[in-house]
Amino acid sequence: MALTGKQQKSELNIEELTGKRASRTLIPFDPPNKKSFVVDEVMGLMRHGPLGENCKVWVLVKWDGDKGYNWVEHRRLDCDDLIADFVAKKYSEYLAGKENNDTESTGDENCDAACEFGPVYGFERGYPPDRVMGFTENGPNNTPMLLVKWLTPDGRPLMDVVPREEANTRIPQTVIKFYEEHIHWNCMVFSDSSEDES
Repeated sequence: MALTGKQQKSELNIEELTGKRASRTLIPFDPPNKKSFVVDEVMGLMRHGPLGENCKVWVLVKWDGDKGYNWVEHRRLDCDDLIADFVAKKYSEYLAGKENNDTESTGDENCDAACEFGPVYGFERGYPPDRVMGFTENGPNNTPMLLVKWLTPDGRPLMDVVPREEANTRIPQTVIKFYEEHIHWNCMVFSDSSEDES
């Protein structure tokens, strides 16, 4: 049984009030009329399925226009920069908790899919990059960060935000490929004015 947006919203409110994780019901997202929906904000991430190739990342999204909340499979979305904002925000919260010696701050219950915060993070994990997925300027201390998906030995999806400058020096070809895929050139056609006058 799929939950409506109001039911999911009430689950989120219950979670905030009680501190307990609400049940996570996955909703297959196949709109019958194939309309486009705009994601307003990413509220959570989770892994679902067995480890390996079949393990999928699901994203809890808030729709633009207050259409409610839904868990949607990542491959059906085009909001990697919003995911980068979300992961950077959670990483900043983790670092702030670490500075305050908060031993319980090892991550977030809404970020257990691809966000594994701990003493080994980012390039220190030693995994090769799969690809750069997104960009955010909302990193710790407003540091520009890139969202990198790693190739893990067990095939589980794993993403970290890493400082842009460090990524530029450690994985330059992967960063260049990201920019090539995401830059939209503004092509203008200029006519030769001498031909127009004759």
